Order: sequence, then C-alpha cells, then structure tokens
Amino acid sequence: MAVALSPGLDWAMNLASHFDGPVGDVLAALRDSEPAAVAGREDPASLVWPMSEAVASAMYWQEPDERDALIADRPELVEALVPVAEAVLAAPATAWWSSGVDLASLQDIEFRAEHGTRHQPLTGVPGRLVAGEARERSLAAMNGPARPTDPRGTPSSGWWSVPMAAGLPATTRGLPGLGAVGLMWAEDGDSDYEEADLRRLAPRREPRVYEVDSPAAWVALVERFPLDVTDLRRNDWYSVSGRDCPWFLPEWLAVAEAYDAVHLTVTGYLVSATKAWDVAVPGTEDAATLLGGWNPDETLWLTDVLEVTGELERWRDVDDRPDTDPLGPETGWRRAG
Repeated sequence: MAVALSPGLDWAMNLASHFDGPVGDVLAALRDSEPAAVAGREDPASLVWPMSEAVASAMYWQEPDERDALIADRPELVEALVPVAEAVLAAPATAWWSSGVDLASLQDIEFRAEHGTRHQPLTGVPGRLVAGEARERSLAAMNGPARPTDPRGTPSSGWWSVPMAAGLPATTRGLPGLGAVGLMWAEDGDSDYEEADLRRLAPRREPRVYEVDSPAAWVALVERFPLDVTDLRRNDWYSVSGRDCPWFLPEWLAVAEAYDAVHLTVTGYLVSATKAWDVAVPGTEDAATLLGGWNPDETLWLTDVLEVTGELERWRDVDDRPDTDPLGPETGWRRAG
C-alpha cells in the first residue's frame, strides 16, 4: 500500500535492503506519501488490489526477505508506516475488513488452468477431513524419528496451518465489481491464472462459525483443540520465526465437532499471519503456533452444510489497470459475457 502511495519508495527500499543504501531515502519517500488518498476511499473493492501483492508474497518456508528484515530492524521505518496503516483502517472502503463471514455472499472459486481446479465436493467433507488428518499423522510418525537436531535442516513436510490435504470447501465473499475476494487474495498464489469459474453457495441451516479476528482468537482455537505438529512444521517455521519450540495447530477433526466453519477476517489475517504466537498446552513448555497458508476473508467449511444456489459465472483477468490512479482500479478481473 505504501509503495503505491509513494513513487520513490520501491526504489529506495530496494537500495536499502539489497545494496545497503541509505535508510534516510526510505524515510524521505514515506514522508512524501499521501495517506489521505487512501482515507477517502469508499468503494469496498477499491483497496483490494493494493494488498494483493503482499498476500501473494507471504512466505512460511524461508527466512524473512531483505525488505521484511530491514523493516524489522529499523523501528523508525515502522513508525513512518503508521500514518499509512491508520489511513487504511480509517477508510470507509475497509470497514468490512473486520466483519464476520458474509453468509449471503459465499463464493467458491475454480481457477481454470492446466494443472487443476479448486472446486471441492460439498458432501463427504467429514470423511475427507478424517483422511487428511490420518495422512498428516502418518507423515508425522515417519518424520519424527528422523527429525534432525538442527532446525535449519531440510524443509518440513508442509508449512500451512489449514488442512490442505483434506480438500475442504473454501469460500470468500463477493463485492460490487469483484465476483469473489479470493480472485485477488491468495497466499502463494499463481499469477498465471487468467480465468475462473465462480459458484454461489449457501448453508442449508444456520451454521456454527468460529471467527478468527485476532491473534487471541487463533490462539484460543489452538489451545481448545491442540494438535502437536512439530514433526511436520518445525524446520519451516523456525526459518520464518527464528523459534525452535513445540508447534501446535488446531485438531481440525475436533474443531468440526463444535463448528461447521472457521472464518478468517481480513484484519485477523493482517495482525496474525506470519508470526509465532505463544500457546499454553498442558504438559508442554514454550509452545507456539503460526497462522499461514490461509487467505484473508476465507472460510473453511468442516461439515456437509453447503449447497449450490446459483449458476456458474466465468471471470477473466483482463489486466487493464490504468496508470492514472496510483492505487489502481478495484480489480483487474471482469465478468465474462
């Protein structure tokens, strides 16, 4: 967001982070930014695109890159970014970022590409969750005895915090002019996607939804349903956080007994992702958790509660962003036909 508001910031950051350039140039570029251009935004989709690069470049399998390390080491840069963050939070366009799941606008995305699709079956979810967790436990049993004493060793078997192997249905909301937020916000996303099919879903009954809207909410979920994933996450998450400790995630099978879905708010993502958070687990000391591989505003569905309520819509990324607006348009995606 700050780079979009200051034309010289990107260049100054590159020099300072990669070539030991003067940090003063970064501070000067930040002072030249215009946060007021953000604070006045009203369209709910108007600040989705500026945040998309940050989401797509989030990394949980290696050390923080040079830019992240530079900001972490220089408190004055963090302080200089505060006005931009305050303007983003004050903008009417971001009021929905702190809201819970929008049950009236659940969109499921299938990106059209040669290497697969994303539409997941809406039935048989509990069985797939059982199979996915069994696979994780099997991998943990194999990796545990072979775990190296040095956490800087080979990468782990997975870095994400959600049950990827289960193939769960996942939704994000639609916004005016943007069929689904998930078209723009995808961690470790594939920029080659140019087409997607969207389908509208709805719950058949009032769902039990847990909201992850803060680090405290994520920690509480982990502490209520703790699952030790150290054997599968230790090396990757050490690289990200510099912390070598027991790692825990929610036991999603147990979560599914209490909730039909878990939703990650946008603000919950922004303040929680990529960081290690302490968790209190009986019988374990210095334990932590990490939230990664989960997209902003995404809802994971853990039971067979959804049904299709609309026809497929084809969307295309036309990439027609004008140069007149430093923050770009609402999105490059347009409905086809």
